[in-house]
Amino acid sequence: MSGSLVVQVDGEDVPRVFTDRFTIGRDSADIDLSADEYVSTSHATVYPLPDGTWVIEDNGSTNGTWAGHVRVYKARLSKGDRLRVGRTVLTFIPAG
Repeated sequence: MSGSLVVQVDGEDVPRVFTDRFTIGRDSADIDLSADEYVSTSHATVYPLPDGTWVIEDNGSTNGTWAGHVRVYKARLSKGDRLRVGRTVLTFIPAG
């Protein structure tokens, strides 16, 4: 698995590529979802593990981080995973 992760945010034309830890939230987050009133200021953090896999970790958000209909607090990401943060859906694709 490559060391980068492609993140497609619903409603955006251009996916983003990350090679290191990044945050999802409002205002100063790496992925700023301020337009979504259901997203917390520091909603979640995504980071790589030494084995090359990626993890999403909820930062104690009010409305949670969801994989399908299941609330996740910390989960490994797999190719094509679609997660909901507030009302926004993010798709995670390992690059490479």
